[in-house]
Formats: sequence, C-alpha cells, structure tokens
Amino acid sequence: MLFRSGRTTNTLSVQFLMQSNLTLQVNFVDVAKPTLTITAPTANQRCSNAVFTVKGTAKDNTQVTGAWCQTNGVWGSVSTGNNWTNWTVDVALVPGTNTVRAYARDAAGNLSPTQSVSFVYVLSDQLVVQTNGNGTVSPNYNGRMLEIGQSYTMTALPGRGFGLANWTAGLGGP
Repeated sequence: MLFRSGRTTNTLSVQFLMQSNLTLQVNFVDVAKPTLTITAPTANQRCSNAVFTVKGTAKDNTQVTGAWCQTNGVWGSVSTGNNWTNWTVDVALVPGTNTVRAYARDAAGNLSPTQSVSFVYVLSDQLVVQTNGNGTVSPNYNGRMLEIGQSYTMTALPGRGFGLANWTAGLGGP
C-alpha cells in the first residue's frame, strides 16, 4: 500500500511516492516499563523497631519520575536524593507481619510491576537477671533486649561450695 500525505499508520515500514515539499515524521514512544527493587527489608526479616526505613532502587531506559510505597494498606511517596536510583521511606509498623509494596513510574507514564515483601515486627523488652549467692548464669541475658513470646534457656552454675536453691520469676522483678 502506498503511503500518502495526510495519512497515519503504525506499520514499521512505509512505501511512499516522493512529492515536492513532502515531510515524513516518525514518532516513537517509550514502552519500556521501569524496574523497582525493594532492598530492605528482606523477606521474613525480623525487626524490633516500630519505625522501619524501607529502601529500594528504581531504573528505567529514560527517566524514573517517581516511586510509591504501601505499608499495611497505606500508600505514600518515597524520598530520593539521586533521581530514584536509590529511594527510602520511613514506615510505621504493627506488631506481627507487615507487608511493603512499591512501584515506580517513568517519564512516559509507564509503571513498573509492583514488588512486595513481608517481614515481622517483633516486640521486645529488656530482661533483668539477678543472682543471689555465689554463682553465675549462662548465657547471661541480663540487660539484653529479648523478643517477647520467644523461648530462651539459661543455666545456673553454682559457685564452689554452693548449690542451686531455686529460680523465681515475676513481672517487675523476682
């Protein structure tokens, strides 16, 4: 088919009859989707901070113009200092499993596939261990932040000439 003035086509090749003052214009559009990666947190990561900094990268064949992140159903924009090569956003977590989803957009309006990662916010508290008499405990978790609901083991090691009388436990102190 012969391509004529005043026509539009989206075929890769055109055959035309040259005429005086003829102009052919070829328009290309960006169809490549940007890519986005969540670099932190990692899948099933356990953290003990109520606020977590989600980190990621975004790339495109031309230009990334924005990225968005959703945590537990709430979408928000992310921050960058280098045109989306790296991005971050601080998110508030709820105890238990949290899911982060993120995507990017390029200058042509193409959207990256949405990436997601689930991780766990664990509650923790500082353990107080007190010994009375001559002896030690191993490992000694005194002053350590331990995950609430997790099981731990400590062994009493009586000093020379001493024996274990008992263990006691209580909330707010033995």
